Amino acid sequence: MQEAQVYVSTLATRGEIEGIRSAFGEVQAEANIEAIIPPQGFEIPWLVFVDLPVQEFLVGVAGGAGWAGLQAFFKTLKEAHEPRRRFWRRKRQPRQGQLVVRPPIEIPADLEPDHRAAVLMGWIGPKASETELAIPADLPDEGFRALFELDLDQYPNHYVHWNSEHGEWRAREKEPPQSLPKDSEESD
Repeated sequence: MQEAQVYVSTLATRGEIEGIRSAFGEVQAEANIEAIIPPQGFEIPWLVFVDLPVQEFLVGVAGGAGWAGLQAFFKTLKEAHEPRRRFWRRKRQPRQGQLVVRPPIEIPADLEPDHRAAVLMGWIGPKASETELAIPADLPDEGFRALFELDLDQYPNHYVHWNSEHGEWRAREKEPPQSLPKDSEESD
């Protein structure tokens, strides 16, 4: 697997970043980690983007172990985000989050630095027309198994996600993002 560009929250601790680096190291992959994602709140308090084609990522992290290899990688990644703070221990709830794997996004050279995070999050600007995959923190064993049975080639330009209510992977076609903001000089 090629070097992975990984984006994490601006609130990520050194320990979380090293835990993510360790998860990639366990599958013999290097991760170039950048803390740029704005905080996501309590519903999804951690979010990790990996910019690699989905098939390459799945094959790379699973190795010869198939879905169990992906599950082991994800467990290590999730443990990097497990809280050591009292609030979460008192609540006795696992900390929710999500791993999003998507093809790399080209950042325009003339992009305003303030807009970079919005482009990387997919809120504005260019978006790849390939499959994106969202793996939730609470994905059950059958979800990992089902993911390896899924033919992702059937979902070009789709966002593939786990539907916990129905216990299955679902796909929805991606909408085109909004265009990049224009400089105020151009709009005058």
